[in-house]
Amino acid sequence: MKRFFLFSIFLSIGFKASTQVVIDTFLTDYGRFLAAKPCLSKPFANMQQKNWYKDHVVFTEKMWKHINDSTIAKINAFADSKKMRDAADTITCFYPFGGPDFLFANVFYPNAKNYV
Repeated sequence: MKRFFLFSIFLSIGFKASTQVVIDTFLTDYGRFLAAKPCLSKPFANMQQKNWYKDHVVFTEKMWKHINDSTIAKINAFADSKKMRDAADTITCFYPFGGPDFLFANVFYPNAKNYV
């Protein structure tokens, strides 16, 4: 009861529900930079104009095409033939592995809202 009382005082003395949260987007842009995706921050956007980065984009697109053709397309065909993707697949996907192996969880269950 004491905690509830203290919490209600806290709410009544200036807690604002519209408090703005500042989000640091450096790591997001860094990930997008490595993945050859457009970045918003000026330092990364400037580097993306360089020739060496354009070579990186071509290489990355070539590798994703190879991965799609050799693996992802086959998994999609298998999952579709077995009717693995239904409404139940949109809730949570438990996948006890990690790293690049996450690709399989994401391809088999692309509609999951949560991945654990």
